[in-house]
Amino acid sequence: LLPNAISGALALMQGGAFTHSWGLVGGLVGIMISSVAIGAMITHGYQNRSQAVALGAQKAPEDLSGGERVAWLMPNLMGACYWQPIFQEFTALIPHTVIFTGSWPGTLPQYRGKFEVRRMPGVRFVTFTRGGAGYPTGFMWAPPTIISELIRFRPNVILTSAFNLWSAYAILFKRIMKWRVVLIWEGVSPTVSYSNSPLHSKLRRTMAKSFDAAITNSRAGAQYLTEVLRMPAARIVCHPIEVAESPALGSGNGDMTVARAHASFTFLVVGQLIERKGVHRLFEAAKLLLDRGVDDFTIQIAGTGEMTQALRRQVVKFRMDKVV
Repeated sequence: LLPNAISGALALMQGGAFTHSWGLVGGLVGIMISSVAIGAMITHGYQNRSQAVALGAQKAPEDLSGGERVAWLMPNLMGACYWQPIFQEFTALIPHTVIFTGSWPGTLPQYRGKFEVRRMPGVRFVTFTRGGAGYPTGFMWAPPTIISELIRFRPNVILTSAFNLWSAYAILFKRIMKWRVVLIWEGVSPTVSYSNSPLHSKLRRTMAKSFDAAITNSRAGAQYLTEVLRMPAARIVCHPIEVAESPALGSGNGDMTVARAHASFTFLVVGQLIERKGVHRLFEAAKLLLDRGVDDFTIQIAGTGEMTQALRRQVVKFRMDKVV
């Protein structure tokens, strides 16, 4: 209760003043200060306990199984079933592994009992502007209660996804807790990289200095880390990740019925039916082909999303029901 009370008082006193002076940015600064304060209080409260546990572990080394302890910090895994094969293989190599997340779609049947997931309440995305043709702008609010969970778990290594608040907490306390913190950077785009925001770039450069290493799945990602964030290339591993096993791609509702394609060419679209995926642009291009008398093709769509009904209406409008 004491850490929460102090954090709340700081948020009210400083957050109000900062908001009055700097608007929304000031409010976010106030939230960050209160989060750091509660994190510091939690750390102080649990440090003695963790030291006692560590002494007990030295007396009973079998509790550690003689290996590393790894924590994955993944605030949002709701649409990420493709990570589950990776968690399975990783845990087989390092049994003392826990995945901490704010959202979890449920463990697929073939991976149950293969790895441990701990859901943390309070994680949510705060949206400033809607995405439209791009990603929505905002930030992932991830409460500092993760710090106490990490102190209980006592990891040697933390794998953390992107530049979110959990990554910031891990960096802030890495020296005190003797953690090694590794960044997982899954890709880059103008919106994700905040290329038009000097403030975001500066904050990320500051954080990048403190990561012990980084893993990225693309050369563009590695280039962003080295050239924009100035992370030493020697700390970066560029290697494909998220190569899913076929069971992780299965539909939760059984097999899908897909129309048989009777054409010499097929466009296959697999993904969310949302504006930034551009399926409506594909339909516009298909309409141009049909207007020119080119109709020996089909478009197969596998997915769902907020644009489903709009796309169905577009098919009717363009009279493309025979090819979509």
